[in-house]
Amino acid sequence: MSEKRSLPMVDVKIDDEDTPQLEKKIKRQSIDRGVGSEPVSTIEIIPSDSFRKYNSQGFKAKDTDLMGTQLESTFEQELSQMEHDMADQEEHDLSSFERKKLPTDFDPSLYDISFQQIDAEQSVLNGIKDENTSTVVRFFGVTSEGHSVLCNVTGFKNYLYVPAPNSSDANDQEQINKFVHYLNETFDHAIDSIEVVSKQSIWGYSGDTKLPFWKIYVTYPHMVNKLRTAFERGHLSFNSWFSNGTTTYDNIAYTLRLMVDCGIVGMSWITLPKGKYSMIEPNNRVSSCQLEVSINYRNLIAHPAEGDWSHTAPLRIMSFDIECAGRIGVFPEPEYDPVIQIANVVSIAGAKKPFIRNVFTLNTCSPITGSMIFSHATEEEMLSNWRNFIIKVDPDVIIGYNTTNFDIPYLLNRAKALKVNDFPYFGRLKTVK
Repeated sequence: MSEKRSLPMVDVKIDDEDTPQLEKKIKRQSIDRGVGSEPVSTIEIIPSDSFRKYNSQGFKAKDTDLMGTQLESTFEQELSQMEHDMADQEEHDLSSFERKKLPTDFDPSLYDISFQQIDAEQSVLNGIKDENTSTVVRFFGVTSEGHSVLCNVTGFKNYLYVPAPNSSDANDQEQINKFVHYLNETFDHAIDSIEVVSKQSIWGYSGDTKLPFWKIYVTYPHMVNKLRTAFERGHLSFNSWFSNGTTTYDNIAYTLRLMVDCGIVGMSWITLPKGKYSMIEPNNRVSSCQLEVSINYRNLIAHPAEGDWSHTAPLRIMSFDIECAGRIGVFPEPEYDPVIQIANVVSIAGAKKPFIRNVFTLNTCSPITGSMIFSHATEEEMLSNWRNFIIKVDPDVIIGYNTTNFDIPYLLNRAKALKVNDFPYFGRLKTVK
């Protein structure tokens, strides 16, 4: 059995110029290292009167002594105050959010326009006809320089295919012209022309044999459905052609038909050659886009998404979220419950950090690190200023969590309840809600 030897307790005083004097009692280690022996080392620190004074009155370290969480907390406080002051200075200045302006010497006869299209829709240019049709496809997009574009593609006519009648006079151009006249009398002058083409039928097997088809062009895209019904049900009575009905080939929407025929795929780049497009006159503009132009579909250049045309334009992507002050136990309703905050973040596609972070708030709120705060006395003022902010920022894409089903409908209905009548018009088309 080992002999246990212990040494007496001793008092130790540690002096330091910058450190309060502490009295320390150190208990000597036991020589015995066996199980059940006393701890290897125990230190009992007895605070002195000097230390108690620092502890009760609080201790403020020197700047050079700041470490860890103290240094981080001080930095955050200074940054927060600095950015809050900046927000106060820029609170009423929305010009810093706008897109880069067009060159002052911009001339359609000297500049090509290349843009990445991000959306397309069918529309009509009232009072303007190109190749006997006023129907256009609008492409919305952004150039490499970040300029917003609305391009009206004109002159493209929708069409459908029908098998040529099995008749000796079906190839007579005079008879075909008479049939066009007959169709125009029946369908309110919606037929432009008929072209005889050779195509392979998808019905049955005929090898590589091509058969004659009629390609019927219409001036109004919606007339395709009426024509299809008439051909398939045998409602036409001209020279006994199609009296028993026939199969038609037409089930492609107008916008998609143009894109297929022009080789345009989703999010691809389009070039408008200089001298081939025209600028829309200011009094006829319908959008807030920086460039609003028209071009015949035969003159545009569609680029496949490869090589130099595989990159993404500097799209502005905006994310937002609203907060409502609902009643206890009741889900917020726009007719009664106010919107108290709208938080926004806007970034450029591919960028690591957003270039806009702000909060539109009813009344006021505490500073938020890295964000601008826009305070408003009334909810009506907040909604109106948020709408103006959207128009200035001109986002290409708006995203958010459930914004389609909740946030946007709630804002629209809340503005309606408050009679903020111009609120719904914050899209790129000035007269469209």
